[in-house]
Formats: sequence, C-alpha cells, structure tokens
Amino acid sequence: MVGRWIGLMPRGSFVQLQLGKASKVPGELVIGWAFHYIVGAGYGLLLVAIRGADWLRQPVIAAPMTLALMLLVLPYFLMMPGMGMRIAASRAPKPNVARLMSILGHSVFGVGMYLTALLSH
Repeated sequence: MVGRWIGLMPRGSFVQLQLGKASKVPGELVIGWAFHYIVGAGYGLLLVAIRGADWLRQPVIAAPMTLALMLLVLPYFLMMPGMGMRIAASRAPKPNVARLMSILGHSVFGVGMYLTALLSH
C-alpha cells in the first residue's frame, strides 16, 4: 500500500481516502520497498548524526529505541492520514492493531540498529 500511496503522489494525490480501491501503480511493490529501505537508512544516519560516531564505537540500546519510538510521529501523523486511515489510524478497521504494529515495527528497527552497531565491531 505504501508503494501505491507514494506512486500516486506525482499525479497530485497526496491523500487517498480509499487507498485499497485506488488504481494500481506500475511497480508499486518496488516503490514501497525502496521507500521503506531509504527511510530506514535515513533513520540510521539520523541516529549517528544525533549521537555521533562515538555511539557506533560504544552503542547503547536507549539511543536507537528512543529515536525509533519518537519517529512514530511520522506514520501516525503523515503516512496513516495520507493513506486514508486518519491520525494514528483512527479510521482503520482495527486502529489499535495498526498502532501496535507501528510500535512493534519501530521497536524492532531500534533493536536492529543497536545490534548492527554491536556486530560492526
């Protein structure tokens, strides 16, 4: 769905009230995954920009977890409304499930950034 949402933006459609019913975009799967990885890399660079290279040498889990959870503001207030679910998925069929999945996804990403820093030694 993210790929369809992003793919419809050049046509001037920034908010999709019924994204599932919107016309498919050629390559939407690739667009969605590319967006996903580009944003993830950007978050990783943001962490290093905030904490500095010293964090890479001596990583602590609090830094990436705090950043990952703070960045929930983006899906809750930009992506979910843009994809027709309103703020914090309040219009989704199961809003609490959508919110929890975002929290879990961001938490896993925070742990992943920490483990990557640990393994890079």
